[in-house]
Amino acid sequence: MKVLSKLIWILFFSFSLLCYGQSKSIDSLKSVLEKTDSQNVQIDLNLQIAQKLVTIHNKDGFLYAQKAYDLAEANNLLIRKYKALLYLARLEADFGDKEKSKMMFTEVIAIAEKEKHNDLLFDSYIGFAAFNTHKNNPDLSIAFYLKGIEVAETLSQNYLALKGLTTLYIAQRSYEKACEYASKAYEVAIELEDLRKQVTTLSELGRCTMLQRKNYETAVNYLEKTIALSDQIGEKKISGYANIDLGQINFIVKKDTLQGIKHFEKGLQLAEEIGDSRLRITSEMVLGNIYLKSGKETEGFNLMKSSYMKSLRKNEFNYAIQPARRLAEYYETRNADSALVWHKRTTAMSDTLNAIKKLKEFKEIETKYEVAKKEDQINELENEKSLLSKRLKKLWPIILLLIAISAMLFYFFKKNQKKATHLAAEQEVILEKMDHLSKIVDKDHIVLKDKTKVYTDDLMFVKADDHYLHVFIQDGKDHLVRGKLGQIEQELPPNFKRCHRSYIVNENFIKKINSSSLVLKNKMILPLSRSYKIKFG
Repeated sequence: MKVLSKLIWILFFSFSLLCYGQSKSIDSLKSVLEKTDSQNVQIDLNLQIAQKLVTIHNKDGFLYAQKAYDLAEANNLLIRKYKALLYLARLEADFGDKEKSKMMFTEVIAIAEKEKHNDLLFDSYIGFAAFNTHKNNPDLSIAFYLKGIEVAETLSQNYLALKGLTTLYIAQRSYEKACEYASKAYEVAIELEDLRKQVTTLSELGRCTMLQRKNYETAVNYLEKTIALSDQIGEKKISGYANIDLGQINFIVKKDTLQGIKHFEKGLQLAEEIGDSRLRITSEMVLGNIYLKSGKETEGFNLMKSSYMKSLRKNEFNYAIQPARRLAEYYETRNADSALVWHKRTTAMSDTLNAIKKLKEFKEIETKYEVAKKEDQINELENEKSLLSKRLKKLWPIILLLIAISAMLFYFFKKNQKKATHLAAEQEVILEKMDHLSKIVDKDHIVLKDKTKVYTDDLMFVKADDHYLHVFIQDGKDHLVRGKLGQIEQELPPNFKRCHRSYIVNENFIKKINSSSLVLKNKMILPLSRSYKIKFG
């Protein structure tokens, strides 16, 4: 229970540290979002804001994730749509319906696996692993963290999955496994050259090694490195907790009271410097206890009482009960009335904690009942669907007969309609062909942009050169005019064909066709592209 309490405190401290920095970043993103008209940019900004709000467990993330989802769906952007759904699933897990959250996670995982999109797949695996951690389903959580490691493509992703496993195993008191994954995470943090990740993982290595109660010297080494690196980067919270852990080893294991006090006092000093109430509660509790045991009764009593009162004000009875018990023990040999008061307080808090536990159990039973109720409703719908399906099977012969009759009637109708319009269509096609042939016959010349009149019978080929056209005549003259090859091609009769993206040639002047070139009657050679070769049979 003590280890789990410490773990919860550490997670809260990390969360508090993120909040300040995140709020500035979110305000900046909101400012950009208000100024942009691009829907794609709006989607990305809404996703970024939602991600940051999810990180600090802020329910305002619902608004931005839903906006991103709606915009992505309207613009047919599948991956962005399901990234938004992933954030909605996380928020639903924190503030809404856990079963709905589970269905959302499952849907995102299915799409990510189908599309083989590793980023989305990693995020959905890690998100679902965290979801199952909160649902007290550690086996499933571990399975999905391991899946996350399998699909991780970056060092940062690998670190995130390893860190999740470390935290989970510490909560389960599987300290050997916790140290195994913390060690791997630390190696990745070094590879990333990320000091903050290094110090976080070192502190966990020190803690899980200490809690194994096998090799305290190794634990001390990790914790001392944690403190040195924390002081280097100004990470006072982690340094404070590392000092408390070192104090425990010195006081309990090494029986070095002075060294223990030194570390506990350092932890309290850091808590006061950064104004962190939770770190202060912990420091006051452990330091107060050691003061009471070492004869500094007044200082110890004041610190234990301060720790108790702060925990009580926050309604955190699982933290307040520890100093209350210690104070009850302290008064038993000194003041029976005071001992009775503190015993009553301890009992009251214990009853409250049991009531909360029972309430959670009732809530879980209620949730299971609601799930069972929904399953019954689904079964009823399935039964109705099955009954409807049976009735439909009986109607199928009649439906098929009606479809066959309708198809025959439609066929005869279309056939007669085709006959009625066939002659008119043929006549129209013939007239179009005659009109086209008439134009070709009449088209015996073209007029260039420089007003030069060129007869098509004399025109050998046209070559495109950037924004200009070279028009080559059989008398050896050529003209250079501005224009595009596609435009002049429309003006020329059918015997002019494209042989290359930069050439149009008059078939009447071709002497020989090679595999990749055309030889003209005047022995000039033009390139013949593979894509146009089919036109020259």
